[in-house]
Amino acid sequence: MNIFDLTSKVAIVTGGNGTLGGGMAHALAAAGAKVIVLGRNPETVAARVDEIKSKGGTALGFVADVLNRVRGPFNVSTPAIEAGLAALGDRKFIEKTRKHNDTWLAWTRKKIIDLGLNAPESAGNFLLVQFPSAPDQNTPIAEAA
Repeated sequence: MNIFDLTSKVAIVTGGNGTLGGGMAHALAAAGAKVIVLGRNPETVAARVDEIKSKGGTALGFVADVLNRVRGPFNVSTPAIEAGLAALGDRKFIEKTRKHNDTWLAWTRKKIIDLGLNAPESAGNFLLVQFPSAPDQNTPIAEAA
């Protein structure tokens, strides 16, 4: 028995967007737990959730002042929250989603590279595209296209 296997567990980390709580959230996700990150700052909560997901973990974020009140994540409705929590328990759906993301992430990255742009590898469901600073290839030109 592996005492660090948290595959069937859900962990709620208050202050999960901070340094100490963030470290705990990452460690719990690495051990297989589905992590709910609570924090007061929407941007840092979202960033922590994205970090966990980019490393293959499962996470939801809620903006919360635990000593005061809890509100839905990013003003999402109660039915949407319930659907998100149900999806966390649906291993088949999560695996299907990961496979879908792996397929289309690789395809999209190849297309970006074929355009002559740099796209570092990513483990999540997003890509960073680096635009060169050349007269005919730069961010303003790409945004205007």
